[in-house]
Amino acid sequence: MSKKTFNAEYVRELNLSDKLCFPARAERRRILEEAQELKKLARMYLHPEDPIVSNPSACARCYFDRASAVEQESYEEAEERANILADAANLKRLAVHYMHPEIGVKTTDSTACARNYFDRASAVEQESYEEAEERANVLADAANLKRLAVHYMHPEIGVKTTDPTVYGRNYFNRFSADEVDSVEESEERAKVLADCEALLKRIDVISNSSVTAKTVLPMPSKVIPAPLVKTVDTSVTKSVSRSASHVKLFGLDEESGDNSF
Repeated sequence: MSKKTFNAEYVRELNLSDKLCFPARAERRRILEEAQELKKLARMYLHPEDPIVSNPSACARCYFDRASAVEQESYEEAEERANILADAANLKRLAVHYMHPEIGVKTTDSTACARNYFDRASAVEQESYEEAEERANVLADAANLKRLAVHYMHPEIGVKTTDPTVYGRNYFNRFSADEVDSVEESEERAKVLADCEALLKRIDVISNSSVTAKTVLPMPSKVIPAPLVKTVDTSVTKSVSRSASHVKLFGLDEESGDNSF
């Protein structure tokens, strides 16, 4: 459709619209004007070779320098940004290699070679599985011993537990505990031991007195008849030959009924 034909049709439509009411005519006119603008924009888009005819006083602005434009970065900033992204990609690749050693290494260099990280000359000495397990057991035993030592050295620290069914027993009242004497029994034992010690001292004194009597016995100054000499010798022999275990002490052990030791 030529421009002349379109204008004729437009005028004819306007003449026909006179027969319509005012709101309908206004709406029809607006629709036709928008169609005209759309046609013009479509022609500009499809035929960029056509020259632009505009008002000589009109001006334009740069798309990149406008106030609402997105901030642009310089060439140096763009280059630095590219380097940072490349480093991040390399770090990601190395992290994947470290976290996933099961992934095989791929290379196109046939002369490339590698060494074992754990068998290298500068590698830290590694311990076997048995040694590691034994070390863990030793450390666990040491921790338990330390805990028990703290419990033994600090009885004032309360026992803490989260099991409501746990209970304890008295150390002194347990079935396997050693028999403990009461205060009265301890005092009675002390008295008995003191009496025994006093008796032993008395026995030693009596024994020493008998020996001393034999030693300092005066010799007769004149001849004594034979029967008298025999009698003196017998009495001395009896007093000397009697041991400390045969000494009779009366009134020292009346409750038992035995007066001899």
